Amino acid sequence: MSKAEIAYDKKFGEDKAAFAVDSRDIQLHYLYDRVAQDPTVENQQALKDELNKRIRTDEFFSSFYSQHWDAMMAGTTPLPTDFDCYRRLTETYEEYCEKMDDYSMKYLKAFVAECEGMKSFPALIERHVVELTDACTQRN
Repeated sequence: MSKAEIAYDKKFGEDKAAFAVDSRDIQLHYLYDRVAQDPTVENQQALKDELNKRIRTDEFFSSFYSQHWDAMMAGTTPLPTDFDCYRRLTETYEEYCEKMDDYSMKYLKAFVAECEGMKSFPALIERHVVELTDACTQRN
C-alpha cells in the first residue's frame, strides 16, 4: 500500500467519522429527523418523551452511583468478574426501574463497578439490591 493510499484511507475515515452517530443515539436522531420533516404534535411529543427519559436516566445513575460517576465518564471502571452480582443488579433495575434500552445500557458499567467493589462482602450485595429496588420504586 502506498503512502498516498494510506493518507486517503485516513482522510476518508476522518470524514466518515465526522458524520457518525453513536449507536445509543440513533433513536434520538430518528425522532429529531421526524420532527424536522413532519413537526406534528405527536412527533414533537415523542422527541420530548425521549429527551425526558434520557434526563431521568442520567440523573438516576449520576446520583445513585455517584461514587462511580467519574470512573464511568473516564472509562476506567473495572472489567466484570462477578457475573452473578452483575446479573442480579441488571435484573433488579429492569424489574423495578425500567427495561434497559440502547441509551441506558451505557450505564451498565455502574453495576460492574458496584459488584467489583462489593464482591468481598456478599452481604453488601443483598443490601444494595434492596437499596436499588427502593430507589427505583420511589422514582416511578
